[in-house]
Amino acid sequence: MFNNLKPTPSCIISDNNLSRTANVANMFRIPWVVFDGMSCFTQLVTHNLCASKIHEKLTDFDTFVLPGLSDNISMMKSQLPGLCNLGSSVKGKELKSIRERIREMELGAYGMLINSFDELETRYVDEFKKIKQGRVWCIGPLSNSNKSDLDRAQRGSKIQSTMMFIELALGLEDSKYSFILVMKGGSRTEEIEKWLDEGEFESRVKGRGVLIHGWASQVLILSYRAKGAFLTHCGWNSTIEGVCAGVPMITWPQFAEQSFNERLVVQVLGIGVGVGAQRVMYLEDEDDGVMQVEREDVCKAVMIVMD
Repeated sequence: MFNNLKPTPSCIISDNNLSRTANVANMFRIPWVVFDGMSCFTQLVTHNLCASKIHEKLTDFDTFVLPGLSDNISMMKSQLPGLCNLGSSVKGKELKSIRERIREMELGAYGMLINSFDELETRYVDEFKKIKQGRVWCIGPLSNSNKSDLDRAQRGSKIQSTMMFIELALGLEDSKYSFILVMKGGSRTEEIEKWLDEGEFESRVKGRGVLIHGWASQVLILSYRAKGAFLTHCGWNSTIEGVCAGVPMITWPQFAEQSFNERLVVQVLGIGVGVGAQRVMYLEDEDDGVMQVEREDVCKAVMIVMD
């Protein structure tokens, strides 16, 4: 089939997790270009950590400076995403092996397409290009107005933590500011609904807070003229949407590379305030209390941004 395509493909672009497409590109002697949905900042930090391994000898709550950056940015090891800190569990070891194979393949890619734009993280785009011999192209922001039903369903499929939701809701209530709180579907939905009913939360915030059960258009809400801030988990798509909407952010990273995105928003761009999450969740985490963020932390961050 590949041979019958007219004109003949000049390259293959694929997600970095679909590394088998590299073999196809090699077979037909055309470039393999990786698309990655993370920022250049995250790419550079991850590259530097993998090269230096500075974090591997640290305990979870040791603080260290991220190596090789133009900004002085510190983190605790417990705040590192799973791709850098996979732990010693069986699942962690298996995933580490998979990550290493993907990274090895990625290093052989002709170049990378990044869902970002030069003006957002200029220094980090330039630094990452040096590592990749200039073959890095920012093509974002992407999908900030996607109306696909599948996209809507997938973006609301993350697991809800009951305690995390309760502390978030109570923190917003304590702030005395008006708010919209979206409760997406997840395995903890029934527990949260029970808490809402028994605690009469919606009655207490009536006229000031709006609770949406299910999916809501984040882009539409962020485009509303009267919004004052955006409390986000710092997923890269959400971060891009917040930036494009010109709204200050309150950051609460939960997993993946979200803690790196928080550092970009808070310490580099200066457009956000963190709630103080000291660790992110990993594969083996099942405890609701893992986030270690309380209502007072949420309220304080809201007050700083809104005041």
